Amino acid sequence: MNEQQLASIERKNAWLHDLVEVEFPTPESLKGRETYFQATNAQEYQIVAKDS
Repeated sequence: MNEQQLASIERKNAWLHDLVEVEFPTPESLKGRETYFQATNAQEYQIVAKDS
């Protein structure tokens, strides 16, 4: 994974987080966000050199 891909993942995660940053989020959206972030927190990303 290169730095551009890692930055893209971080932007996507921020976008998903912002989807439920509302005054009255639904229980489903809160549960979905929790489930998503639990899954992404379990992932590890590494930047790989271009020559690898």
